[in-house]
Amino acid sequence: TGVAVYDFFIGRELNPRVGVLDLKAFCELRPGLIGWAMLNIGMMMKQHQRLGYVTGPMVAVNAFQALYVWDALYFEKAILTTMDITTDGFGFMLAFGDLGWVPFTYGLQARFLVDHDP
Repeated sequence: TGVAVYDFFIGRELNPRVGVLDLKAFCELRPGLIGWAMLNIGMMMKQHQRLGYVTGPMVAVNAFQALYVWDALYFEKAILTTMDITTDGFGFMLAFGDLGWVPFTYGLQARFLVDHDP
């Protein structure tokens, strides 16, 4: 668009690459979702450290969210048909969402359960 702030936030490049690595397709799933699952496991371990056991709700949150992550990674080719890949540029908004928002907000249920035993 020529507006520097807008172009930085939304992204001008549709599919930026470094060699053969498509940065947008890579960042869309792998780091954020795997990070989310690893943070959940860490929260489960912290709950075990604090209580001496893992509660049923924590097991359920980890199981269902791990299933979601597994499904997304197993059917990774489906990401190629999403709006993020086909039409959105790879700017700060998408990069931050993929690498920061997903792992640190999607796992808030597990974080809540560390301190609150239902």
